[in-house]
Amino acid sequence: MKSDSQKYVVLIVLLLFAVLMVYRYNYVNEINKNPVSVVGMVYEISISKYTVHNVKYKYYYENHLYEGSSKVDSDGSERFIGNFYEITISKEDPKKNQINLKKQIFDTKEITKSGFNVKK
Repeated sequence: MKSDSQKYVVLIVLLLFAVLMVYRYNYVNEINKNPVSVVGMVYEISISKYTVHNVKYKYYYENHLYEGSSKVDSDGSERFIGNFYEITISKEDPKKNQINLKKQIFDTKEITKSGFNVKK
């Protein structure tokens, strides 16, 4: 009897993993099929109890403010706060986004054009 319940637990875990993989694939695929690049600003680093760091950022698309988050390495993640980066979003669903922390935006005209106020 115990082995039957263990089989069900394993089956449920595998099923949940498969659902998460399909969701993630569809999420990334939606961005790749309808990509638009925008400028976003990192405004916070959150740290979970397991020392996973997430950058939280905001960006504008068609005069609407959106927010996103992404996991980052914990080493020096505070350096991202207040800086602007390229964000790739889905034109069809702008809530779906990916930040490119390797592509920092310095051009104040581009940043201002994206909806942010920049002090010179």
